Parts: sequence; structure tokens; C-alpha cells
Amino acid sequence: MTGSEAVSGEWVREPAAGVSVPRLRTWERLQDPRSVLVLAHPPVPEGRFRPNLVIRVQPDEGATLTRLATAAIASTMALGEGVHVLSNEAVHVGPLPARKQKFVYHAAGQTVCVDRWLLVAGEEAIEASASYAVPDYVGMEGLFAHMISGLGYAGSRAEGNGVAAGAAESGGIGSVAPQEPRLDELASAAAGEAREDLAAIQAAQPYRCQGPVLTSVALHLLMALADGGRVGRFASAADKAALAELVQAGLAGKNGRLTDAGETFTTPWRTPGAGFILAARHGELSTGIQVWTGDGLAILSAGPSPFQPEQSAIAPGNQQLDLVDAAQLPMLLASWCALAPAWSLPDSGLTIPGPVFEARMASAAEPVPAGVGDGVRRMWEQPWTGWNLMYPGAPASQSWLNAGAAGHYAVQADETGAVTLTPSSSAVVWDGLVRFIHGTLNGAGR
Repeated sequence: MTGSEAVSGEWVREPAAGVSVPRLRTWERLQDPRSVLVLAHPPVPEGRFRPNLVIRVQPDEGATLTRLATAAIASTMALGEGVHVLSNEAVHVGPLPARKQKFVYHAAGQTVCVDRWLLVAGEEAIEASASYAVPDYVGMEGLFAHMISGLGYAGSRAEGNGVAAGAAESGGIGSVAPQEPRLDELASAAAGEAREDLAAIQAAQPYRCQGPVLTSVALHLLMALADGGRVGRFASAADKAALAELVQAGLAGKNGRLTDAGETFTTPWRTPGAGFILAARHGELSTGIQVWTGDGLAILSAGPSPFQPEQSAIAPGNQQLDLVDAAQLPMLLASWCALAPAWSLPDSGLTIPGPVFEARMASAAEPVPAGVGDGVRRMWEQPWTGWNLMYPGAPASQSWLNAGAAGHYAVQADETGAVTLTPSSSAVVWDGLVRFIHGTLNGAGR
């Protein structure tokens, strides 16, 4: 479903306790004692996630928007390892300043994306959370944005329903963020208003995988066994050592054949599908993830993380494997790329000669170009990791630079070799990542 298809149809306005939003007539209003309004997509087939919008309102407890946003992020991250916070943007809902946050989680076999808007109106905190399965992103993300663009606020609510900012389990905003958060001084100065500090979020969301770590020889042997091959009596010493790795991982038996677990794990290699590569570079480390998809599943073969190389259990040249539902790919790759909220300063973009860009990619010791502003200086002094997505044998798609607390930058080289770095919000990077994977799962790259 495209964004235009998602918003077409007959619209009506749904009022509830001081707030109202437009909805498609085919959508249903559901009852929830914890919320002032719940709107749900028409019923979906069993096993699919039903998109929905939940609006909660509570006293703001004197909190500012920065404190409300910080409380929301903190409570979301406290849910555990199955959640990844992607973005936190300053927006407006009608005339009111707001935050739009995006996070993704995996639970009960579903990978769900949540777009959350937070605002303070009068003496109330309002949270509107739109939830939809990641495979439905292309249609649902635009539909929910359209609904929130028409959100109306009429003042004090008659009833005390709903707890905003994800604080239902913890007792309110004050219990999660009891005081005003630390501010990002540079981002606040650039915006002319307070901006909460987001710098610590990236490191708190490391890529996690429990799959086996294999040498490249063992990986290729596993692929050969999945294709019907076998390790015979006269195998080379290298193949015997590789087989021992697969035996230890439970993927093959000593007889040189796949175990039942190995048969299941290698399913995507035996079914029609597509694959792609995420290539990354951090200083002298060149690494990445190769992905194969098929039968609704995906195999990931990940090299050392460029964001936590000192903690990585993967030696250079080795890969850590994982078998996941294909719908989990955007979340897992966002985690591996350390996609996280950051303030992208509009004055931090620049164009530099190709050799200067390559020198800075190779070493943080490369001096900052003369005459740049504070935004560029902060970006330059952060750790740099470049990454892109590509199909095997094809040119790379959009290239990105992860500049730590300074956020992501789109990387574009012109015909002269000059490189332009354009600040891009993590929500924009997520959009590109999801659409690339969506295209792959629907036939691109084959």
C-alpha cells in the first residue's frame, strides 16, 4: 500500500475528552480505560498486526516538552533489549511545538514500528502513539502523519483517562524524569529553544546477536552443505576444521551433513529470494553484514561492529550468523548501524575535496577545515563510520556517514570528486533503510 492509497477514502472527525483527530470512516473506535481515544484499522487476517492510534492525556506535572520527551525515551528504553529507539525530532502539531519520536520493537512474533507525538497543551501532556507492523511502513507511516496533522485540542478533559509518555507502569512523568533533563547547548542555541541532550542513547542500544561465530571457511562450507554438498573422508584439513566449527554450533553432524537445526537455519539459501550487503568502514576497519532472504526468513552474516569494536567477540575475517524473520531486518540493521536519535544541525553540512574526506575517514587526526562553524566542528570531532547498502555486483545505493552524537549525514560525490555531507535526521535514514529492504523483499536485486 502506498502513502497516497493509505489516505484515500472518506474521512470523519473523532472527538474524545478534549482532543479530536480525523479518521477513515472504515476505522473503528475501541475502548481502553487507560486511553482517551483508540482508533484501529479494519480487522486484519489472523497473524497480522492491526495498525492503531492511541491517544493519552495526563496532567503535565509542570514538565516542559524536553522533560516529557526525555521521560518517553527513558520509559521506552527500560522495556528491554527488544526495543530500539530510532529518532526524536522537533515538530509542530498545529500551532503547538511537539516531539515526534520513532521506535521499533519485536514481540510475540511481530516487529512493530511506533510513531509517537508528544506535546504540552495548557496544563496537560498529550501523547499520540501510532503502531503498525514494519512491513506496512510504506502505507501506514504517511496515513498516521496525516491523522496527527489534523489533531485538535479543545482544552481540559472531563475525565482523567490515559497516561502519557509511556509512564503508565511507572506512575507518571515525575517517576521517570523527576527533573528537567540536561540540554544539548549547541542544538539549543541553533534552534533558539531548548533541545534535550540525546548523546547517550546510541551507546545504550548495541547490536545483539546470539548466533554462532564462524570463520569464512566454515561459512562457505555451510553454504555448500545447504546446496547438497558433503564433507567426505578425504576432505582437506581446512574443511575438517570448518566442519568441527559447524558441529560445535549444532549446524552439522560429524558425518558431514546438516543437522535438523542446520536444515532449518539454511532455509533462505534453498528458496528463491534476494540478498544484499551493508558495507561499513570505520578507520582501518572494513566490515559489514551480508543478508540472504527467502521463504519469509533472512540469514545475516555480520562482521565486527564498527561502533563497538573493542567489545566485539567477532575477530576480523569471522562472521556471526543469525536466522530471523525477514520483517526484523530493518530493526536489526538499524541497531548494527547505531541509528539513534540525534540533533542534525542545519549549518553542519559542508563540501570538501575527496582526498580530505578520505583522510578524515581514515583518521580522526585530520584537522578540521578552516573557517567552519560550530556545527561542522562538532560533526568533524565525532567518531566517523561510513556505510551503504548495495546488491551484489551493483553500485551502492545512498551512502551515509554516522557521526556519533552529531547524527547522520548523506554522502554524495560529484563529478569532480568533491564530497558533500548533508545532515539528515535519523528518521530519514530509517525511511531509506526500510524502503530499500521493502524493495528487496518485493523483488528488487534479483
